[in-house]
Amino acid sequence: MFKTEGSVRKLIYAGCDIGTLQTKVVLIEEDKIIARDIIPTEARAKTSAELAMNKALSEIDGSLDDIGYCIGCGWGLENIPFINEVISDKQCGASGVHHYLKNVRTFVDVGGLFTRAVQMDPDGFVLDYVMNDKCASGTGRFLEMMAEALEIEPKDFDRPELNGDDPVNITSQCSVFAESEVITYVNEGAKIPNIISGINKSIASKISTFVRRLGIIEDFTIIGGVGKNKMVVKHLQEIIKTEIRPLEVDIQLIPAIGAAILASRKGS
Repeated sequence: MFKTEGSVRKLIYAGCDIGTLQTKVVLIEEDKIIARDIIPTEARAKTSAELAMNKALSEIDGSLDDIGYCIGCGWGLENIPFINEVISDKQCGASGVHHYLKNVRTFVDVGGLFTRAVQMDPDGFVLDYVMNDKCASGTGRFLEMMAEALEIEPKDFDRPELNGDDPVNITSQCSVFAESEVITYVNEGAKIPNIISGINKSIASKISTFVRRLGIIEDFTIIGGVGKNKMVVKHLQEIIKTEIRPLEVDIQLIPAIGAAILASRKGS
């Protein structure tokens, strides 16, 4: 253990979420976040996990010896020595959502390459889920591809002033064909704000297919990097005709937070 302000600090607990695009680490003490870090995922998951963990520990002047238990979720977790146990992304996400919103029973997690809709019971345990198979349409990578086609930054899609009132209709369910549609609209002289709005609406529509396939048990919320896009959330709420409950925390961290919460239960 390490000391702070003259007293011995209790053991801390860690959650490590290695996503396809970004790696997240959260450290908690008494169910409160005391450190966190998000970095781009490297080619080797082990390298990403170690970098993120070391950066998070440096925030509190701690070391791996201070961690009572660490749970990991995501990919490439097998050879990471400080991870004590691996639990599914779905359950870590559910535990993270339940920690903040006790009444939520359904959520959708839209990450770098995967979209999954999850139902959970009143205690935050997964009941059922659906997710995309191979196509990255509607995910963070899809948004990056659209940004490249328009020569703008992905974060610009979130700006209301850059979203037009007459969104173009993007019909393709395939990322590659959708990109071709966008390029066609550009070449035909469509207004860029209407193309941006059309892309956001298309992403929301694709997310809604997973939500509808699973079915919504209210309350409902969204997590993952794409969920930070307020315009996508606005369109999604209109399509599914259900209020999307906000989370007062970085929603990209929710699975890592859930992993840390589960770790605290295992380690205590």
